[in-house]
Amino acid sequence: MLLEGLRLPVTLRKFESGVLVLQLADHNDQVFGRKIVGFLEQHGGKSILEIAQAFNVSVVLATEQLKVFLSSLLSLFLCRGFADLFADRVVVVVVSSRPRRQS
Repeated sequence: MLLEGLRLPVTLRKFESGVLVLQLADHNDQVFGRKIVGFLEQHGGKSILEIAQAFNVSVVLATEQLKVFLSSLLSLFLCRGFADLFADRVVVVVVSSRPRRQS
C-alpha cells in the first residue's frame, strides 16, 4: 500500500461500520476507552457530541471508538468472567445515531 511505503507513523483503519480513518500507529483502543470512562466519571453523563468535543475528534470517530471499547469490555466480561472488574461503579453509555431534538 502507498501509505506503508511512505513510512509515516500513521495507519489506515477501517471500522466494522466501514468508516475509514487515519490514526497514529501506536493508537491503543483500550487506553482511549479508559480515557472516555475517566471523563464520564469526572463529568457525569455526556452525549456523544460532548465526548467528541472533549477529545477533539469527530462524532463519527467518537462513536466508533466507544463501540470498539464497549465491545471489548463486554467480551472481557462474558469470556473471562471479570464481572468484579468494575464492581465499585456502573457506567452506562447509550450510543445513538439519532440527533437529540432541541427544545
